[in-house]
Amino acid sequence: MHSIEDLRNNTQLIDDVNKRVPELWSSFDNIVSYNGRSFSDEDIDNSVNEVFKSCIDIISLVPLMISFVDIPQVVRGRPNYAGEIFNKQSQLSYNTEFPDRIAFGRFNRKSEPLFYASLPTESKNVDYVLSCALECCKELTAEKRNYKFQDITVGGWVVNDPIPAINLCFNDGHLNENPSLQNAVTKHLNLIRECFSPEANQFITSFLYYFSDLSGTLAKNDYHYFATAALFNAIRYYYSEVRKEPEFGLIYPGAMSEKKGLNIVLTREAVDKHLTLDKVVMFRYCPVYNGATDCLAEPCSDLVYPDVAGNFKITGYKLPGNA
Repeated sequence: MHSIEDLRNNTQLIDDVNKRVPELWSSFDNIVSYNGRSFSDEDIDNSVNEVFKSCIDIISLVPLMISFVDIPQVVRGRPNYAGEIFNKQSQLSYNTEFPDRIAFGRFNRKSEPLFYASLPTESKNVDYVLSCALECCKELTAEKRNYKFQDITVGGWVVNDPIPAINLCFNDGHLNENPSLQNAVTKHLNLIRECFSPEANQFITSFLYYFSDLSGTLAKNDYHYFATAALFNAIRYYYSEVRKEPEFGLIYPGAMSEKKGLNIVLTREAVDKHLTLDKVVMFRYCPVYNGATDCLAEPCSDLVYPDVAGNFKITGYKLPGNA
């Protein structure tokens, strides 16, 4: 269901949603009831599965917003620790080499390699390269910044063709920085209001805004991670197995940029199908001790280009302290 007319003409779905609002709220309340659960709980797998099933119950009825990511490139960063210098695409892409090191993330399950990246916005106040750096290296904005500098390797990935992605950007602060996306979100919400009863409309908007806020807020507990991971897993399962319309990505406001940046999470299949690593450069981030979580950034290598096999060689690397 990718068009407005598809939804307007789906009278069966509209009728089902209008009739089942109490059931939808029950599923939503069940999700929220797991707030406070911890990964250390003995029955955490059962808790995550219950959240997953409740998400399925909701998205099998609620029409999610789908946006086509049609931009020149996305950027993804990886911190360089202990002087490590990267030289191949697999080191900058989703992690297939050490899946055992992958913890629960914003949308991924434990040991599940996904691809997180940042997208450009229309606002000149938002640097999407900085956004990707903040997302991949939380140390940059830690209250106690125990580092003199941090090098981060950033890859620019060409978007070969439009990527269909679920849109969770229902945050007014972010949308004010992104007028085109704001217009698309407004149209979607107007369509929901037009097609469904006031009660159903209230539920749908509450669900969308809740998960948008959860996605773009710094995690306060484990629930923040397994709730959003369960949602993305449910979306992929339902759209692929039931709808036969696979959705391999999701866009959401960035937590580390206070919802001003725009992020995307993609499956391995989406990366292999839609993206090509085009350029690589290293940046050095140095903290600014002004009472805020600011940092200065500058390139510390040449811009280099991978070969067809995805291999590259960093040149012009500046050692710390060298001009």
